[in-house]
Amino acid sequence: AYCTLPTSQQVILPQKCHPNDRSLELSSREKLRQQGHAPLKDVPVHAWAPYWVLSDAAASVGAHGSALTSVSPFWYQLDDTGTVVPTPHLVESQSQAMTTASSAAHLELIPTVSDTLPAGALAGILADTERSQRLVDALSSIANANAGVDLDFEQFAFADDSSTWETTRPLWISFLSRLSTSVHAKGRLLTVTAPPMYDTNRTADSGAWVYDYAAMEPLVDQIRVMAYDYSVTKPGPIAPLVWTRKVASAAASLVKDPTKIVLGVPLYGRNWGADGDYKFLHFEACYYKAIDFA
Repeated sequence: AYCTLPTSQQVILPQKCHPNDRSLELSSREKLRQQGHAPLKDVPVHAWAPYWVLSDAAASVGAHGSALTSVSPFWYQLDDTGTVVPTPHLVESQSQAMTTASSAAHLELIPTVSDTLPAGALAGILADTERSQRLVDALSSIANANAGVDLDFEQFAFADDSSTWETTRPLWISFLSRLSTSVHAKGRLLTVTAPPMYDTNRTADSGAWVYDYAAMEPLVDQIRVMAYDYSVTKPGPIAPLVWTRKVASAAASLVKDPTKIVLGVPLYGRNWGADGDYKFLHFEACYYKAIDFA
């Protein structure tokens, strides 16, 4: 069972622990963070900032920026034509607050660009030389205006049929190669957010092998592995420890330089809802029932 300490450090506590238990001593690393010191150099910390909580994220960066290395606000996405556009409902004042807070904390600002296109759309763009080059130019422009750019192109894994991956994979790597050359020529960073990949066998058990970690490695500065959303459609753990360890170990084994692997971890929960109206369901009952199931 997990309890969150006042410092937001999550540690494994004994069964039947109470969420208000303050008895555990903080680690030396956590004490440093409480005192406002920057994280140790061997453990860089990067943060995503979703657009729907951007003002809260900017405030958090302002208060705790010394604990971070970079921040990636969700500022852009691809529209139906494959053009990079600002994320809908983005508030300019909130974006400016994030820029100001990041600059004050001396953080690398690496905006995230998301693929929200229908199945097969981005793969089609990559197969078109002219359209894919326009995308390279647009992403390079974003990178040049910041410390770099982060690609959150998940639709290959979660919308496209896996039967298309054999065709998409080389198109993806070719696209990344051109983008890498352009971004790095200006001294900027290129990061890719990708679902877990477990091996190079290209089977149903290999994970999202369409992204090809080994081929991406020399082209990007970071591969941000999505070690979260283990359970999505049905109630369950978001990032069970055994699975997270498997994801991290597999990712490191697939590249020559494991320092390029960044483990993406969840700092959120999910409201799974209920199938009925249950009155008087007390927090304590829910809490200990969750421990029993765990």
